[in-house]
Amino acid sequence: MIEITPLILSVVIEACVAAILVWRMKWASPTRAALVAAACTLVTQPLAWQGVIALWDPLGYWPSVALVEAAVWATEAFAYRFGGFSMRRSIVLSLVVNAASATVGFIS
Repeated sequence: MIEITPLILSVVIEACVAAILVWRMKWASPTRAALVAAACTLVTQPLAWQGVIALWDPLGYWPSVALVEAAVWATEAFAYRFGGFSMRRSIVLSLVVNAASATVGFIS
């Protein structure tokens, strides 16, 4: 898989999951959630990709993925906060959308 394919897939998954979650929970505008998710993913996914590659040799694959995903989750949670969501909702949004995206990445 080339880098553009996982980026596009991640953007679509995270934007859709964020919009659906926010809509179902009646937290805010699904459009705003999707836009924040897409923007976050466009910034963090390429960095995460490079982070896993850089940490793979010294740490191994799974520790690298766990460390990088934790950093992405925390970073994106703050971005959702600046997107107008409460900190609690930002944490939940970031965790759910990143879990969805990572799951699809692992099985594809």
